[in-house]
Amino acid sequence: MEIKSAHEEKTKAIDLEKQAVERVNEELKEVMATRDSALEEKYSLEAKIDQQKDEIEKLELELSRSQDDVSCRKMIVDDLSRVLLEHEKESADMATKMTLLMNQIMENDTQLGIKRKYTGLRIGTIRNHPCVFYFMEGANKDEYFMVIDEKSTTKTINVEFIDQFSED
Repeated sequence: MEIKSAHEEKTKAIDLEKQAVERVNEELKEVMATRDSALEEKYSLEAKIDQQKDEIEKLELELSRSQDDVSCRKMIVDDLSRVLLEHEKESADMATKMTLLMNQIMENDTQLGIKRKYTGLRIGTIRNHPCVFYFMEGANKDEYFMVIDEKSTTKTINVEFIDQFSED
């Protein structure tokens, strides 16, 4: 009986060991499954991070291009403003010179000055344009006009408003 009980005890011990091994194997499977899901989550998060980094790089590049575009447009606007102010100043100088010339002609001899034609150059942005200008009397004897005659256009300006003259 003793052998039988020793044998039963060994069998029970083996069964307990088998059960313990099975529990350990099950726990190992659970740990492996948890590890696998954690690795999958890690890899998916890394993929999302890489995607977001790529998107950030694209947005930074787009921002840089936009800033360059804005600075370029600002430079263009500043240059155009400067050129416009220079042109306005030149037009004002021309009006002042025309007024002085008209006053000198009128003071010298009105009838002689009205009958004469004067040559001049209209200053352009690329080149100068030759023109002829002269003074004429209006329908009213008190009105005088200055006529600027170019090849393609003729402009008539009332002498009273010559200081307000600007090119079109």
